[in-house]
Amino acid sequence: MKTKIMFGLLLSGLFVANLSFGQAQPVTPTLPKETKMMKLPVKMADAATRADKMVKRLTNSLGLDAATAQKLAPLALARAQKIDAIQAGTTDNKAKGQALKSNAEDFETKLQTVLSADQFAKYKEMKHGKGGRDGGGQNKNKDEKDSN
Repeated sequence: MKTKIMFGLLLSGLFVANLSFGQAQPVTPTLPKETKMMKLPVKMADAATRADKMVKRLTNSLGLDAATAQKLAPLALARAQKIDAIQAGTTDNKAKGQALKSNAEDFETKLQTVLSADQFAKYKEMKHGKGGRDGGGQNKNKDEKDSN
């Protein structure tokens, strides 16, 4: 009789153990933190390609004629080449940021001499206000929403 009780307890113990192992969640492998945070290097197109794309984009969006686009091309190329030099020059992100900002301001100053006043105003609006790459456009309809 004792053996039957012991056998029953052993069987129920195995049954409970089997249920608990069956409920285990699968282990998903996780990457180490340093791998998650590392950014892969981005290979930019060469300076001439980026400058050409910029000229085409500005020609389409600002309605530039061929002569103005031709004046813009060397400015865009010089800007892209300076960006490459800045990116390759230092690992200090703060210094890179300041140099890139200075390069952008220099480009805008030169761009102002090539574009008409209306074209430059439209360029500034595109870049800084409504739908530009600098995050503009998020508050684009703020005044319209307030008036409703």
